[in-house]
Amino acid sequence: MEPIKVDFVKAVWDATAARIFCECATKQVQLGNRPTKFLSSTGYKNLVADFNAQTGRNYERRQLKNRWDDLKAIHSAWVFYKNKATRLGWNEDTQTIIADEEQWAELIKIHKPIKAFRKGPPDNLELMHIMFDKANVDGTTSIMLGVEEVVAIQVEEDVIDLDEEETSTVSPWLKTRPKRPSSAIPCSPSNPKKANMSNEFQMFVDHVVTESSSNSTTTEAKEIAAIMEEVPKCGASELSDEHYIATKLFAKSTNRSFFLSMKTNEGQLNWLKRQYEDRKRN
Repeated sequence: MEPIKVDFVKAVWDATAARIFCECATKQVQLGNRPTKFLSSTGYKNLVADFNAQTGRNYERRQLKNRWDDLKAIHSAWVFYKNKATRLGWNEDTQTIIADEEQWAELIKIHKPIKAFRKGPPDNLELMHIMFDKANVDGTTSIMLGVEEVVAIQVEEDVIDLDEEETSTVSPWLKTRPKRPSSAIPCSPSNPKKANMSNEFQMFVDHVVTESSSNSTTTEAKEIAAIMEEVPKCGASELSDEHYIATKLFAKSTNRSFFLSMKTNEGQLNWLKRQYEDRKRN
């Protein structure tokens, strides 16, 4: 008797399906069905049912588990990137680092994963924060693997066989064909090679900062000198805590812009006081 052939349906993650998946997964996390880094059996059972009901698809648990692993890798990479690269300056509007085209090209050359975040954060980031809260790396002790680029809006993924027990699996988002890396999620730098990768990336960011600074040293120095002349005018004498914190803050152009955008001396002084108190608490 010939075995029955079952047609295999690849999971296609268009924008709508991707959003619904994140919404359904977030619901399970909020219901307490993610006791560890993974959803529980109940969580996956509910996730499969909710997702298929809303999309009219018939995806299996292992396909949704693969998607979870993909998004966890993307989210971990994003958290790492943001914490490691923000020394260049951070644009809250676009949610990406402040760098010119040449700096971006050099950064991407040394660490390809950040190309995925060139124009901004990954889709559904606010939901992923909930899904993976306290289950990712932050860039202070870990490194990103050499992933190529975020998957396009519509993705066809290969499904991996999974055991019933929850184990860390290789994320298709991080795989490099034909050979897959041994770990999908950024991990501890106890491995010297991985630690060196992290150090090399940080050193390169420092290099870009230094190069950028050297090219605009004169202009920036004039800007800082001019704005520091404004600090005593708002009531912060040179011996005050507010004047001291200004010397720290005004190394960044965004902080200089914030200060100069304030219309009154009282507003400027109050802002410096708050900045000092925030730094002292932290």
